[in-house]
Amino acid sequence: MPRGVEAMLYQRILIAIALLMQPAPSFGEGGHKTFDLGEFQFEDGTTVPKTFLTYVTHGELNRSKSNLVLLPSWYSGDHHGYDYLIGRNKALDPKKYFIVATDMFANGLSSSPSNTPPPYDGPRFPDVLVIYLTRLFQRLQLRVQGLNLLD
Repeated sequence: MPRGVEAMLYQRILIAIALLMQPAPSFGEGGHKTFDLGEFQFEDGTTVPKTFLTYVTHGELNRSKSNLVLLPSWYSGDHHGYDYLIGRNKALDPKKYFIVATDMFANGLSSSPSNTPPPYDGPRFPDVLVIYLTRLFQRLQLRVQGLNLLD
């Protein structure tokens, strides 16, 4: 085991590694939810069966369904990217808004190369474009604002 300054540096590295290995805090209510999309056609024409989008929700949808805020994640991002904005007296206060924070395709939670069965698994998974988010969120928003609220 190293001594002196080297020992202190070694300890700090171990502490940093331990902190990085801790799970990120989730402020979502009830854990991940899944929106089954069924078949989804990608821009290149590939249609992948049984696709899905995962998300978490914060707050409650009001009667008029006018407080819905859909938060798309960025490429390979997930819903935790907005955790710093969500909370009491923050920009996205769950007391005021019904917040749906989503996970992008190919991030390992929503349909991704790692969780899609052959023949669309791994490197055969279609390229993901940001335009897909627009189509996915339109479908999700229609479901939220329709009679079928998020399961």
